[in-house]
Amino acid sequence: MPATLGSITTAEVSSGTLHAILKDYFLTPIQDELNREVMALDLFQKATVKWSGLQAVIPVRVGRNTGVGFRAESGTLPTAGQQTRVRLNVTARYMYGSFEISGPAIESAKTSGIGALVSSLEDEMEFLKDDVKDRANRFMFTGNRCVGFVHERASNLAAYQWEFSGDIDFLNDLRVAKGAAVDCLVVRMDTYATVLNDSVAAVDATGHRVTFTNALDTSGVGVGFACAIIVDDVANFGAPTSYGLLANFPQGIYGNLAEPTHFGQDRTTAGAVADELQSQVYTMASTGDQGRSALAPKRMQFVEDEIELASGLSWDILLSHPSMRQEYTSLMNTAASLNVDTKAAAKGDLGFTGLTFNGRAWKTSRHCGRGMLIYLKQSTWCIAELAPFRFADLDGNVMSRVANQDTWGGFLRWYYNLVCKNPSANAILVGISFSGAVDGA
Repeated sequence: MPATLGSITTAEVSSGTLHAILKDYFLTPIQDELNREVMALDLFQKATVKWSGLQAVIPVRVGRNTGVGFRAESGTLPTAGQQTRVRLNVTARYMYGSFEISGPAIESAKTSGIGALVSSLEDEMEFLKDDVKDRANRFMFTGNRCVGFVHERASNLAAYQWEFSGDIDFLNDLRVAKGAAVDCLVVRMDTYATVLNDSVAAVDATGHRVTFTNALDTSGVGVGFACAIIVDDVANFGAPTSYGLLANFPQGIYGNLAEPTHFGQDRTTAGAVADELQSQVYTMASTGDQGRSALAPKRMQFVEDEIELASGLSWDILLSHPSMRQEYTSLMNTAASLNVDTKAAAKGDLGFTGLTFNGRAWKTSRHCGRGMLIYLKQSTWCIAELAPFRFADLDGNVMSRVANQDTWGGFLRWYYNLVCKNPSANAILVGISFSGAVDGA
């Protein structure tokens, strides 16, 4: 005779018992919390796009109608032109989070009451929520292949430790997981051409430096431009990181702005749509070897001006690692033109409750790379969703029996990709000095 908890029979798990408990106690609130807490869903809008199978097509305007001009009275009208558009072909990527609860935990509900089962589910699902949130947030930056940037300008340096801005821990994880050098491309950000097809031989995760297997020459890269590191290794990065294949990752902010091919469109300078699809990735120093330099307001303003020149638009969010606020606030102690709102200054305080640059918000994420500032135009970004983030229940049940185990399991899933529709309205400033960084050597 099955035990009954109120109107729920514990022996009838396969017919929906756990699904009912999940629905009553967890499904709605956890979905709501994920929507609020995953940073990507706060910064980037979900897009309604047309999916053809597993691929979405997003049309992007890259050229104006040329049929515009001045004429004399009764003169011949300009020859008709048309808007120039290209199609971004976006493939969904699949993110999952799994959880399980054992048979004994389910049985305990018979004697301990429904609270015991609810407590077990709550423990598993709450921690899963945190893990999924953390992973999604992290790879909104690094994403698919682009892990960060080198900014020094030097000639044929062998065995050199290049200063790096980006996700140094992720790059180091890949190297450790493979147990060998990680194949990569080095792409110059002034033309998006590849300047080195090589591998990352060593990573100094503490000093934020990388060493390539062979010599890298960046002396020909445009002054003030950085180079992107694109990992093109097909290894399955397993233990101890279990990242898997990078091809399965969604695109991140770095890749959206730095990959030579943007969702099927060639945006190297040799390409026909380079001007509209290229972004701006600048170095903090624009003289000498362009080594790490202290944050300077003039250079920050330079990036803003270049965005407006390239796109006619203005950024609206400045994004950085929390540690970069130290570099910014240190400028405020000496800035003669510092504008401080003192209307509510009732207490002495050496810190700030909020930061802005040119009146626009400065946001931070611990997953943003150190040594960089990201200038974002929110309206140019979207999350293309094939399926929203939710618990999988296609068969009517959130949980099902795990094969050959006295365990029941379930999973969350999200089918999506991150797309920048106008990279020219966004930019990254790299090579900024910060505490702990070591100079190239």
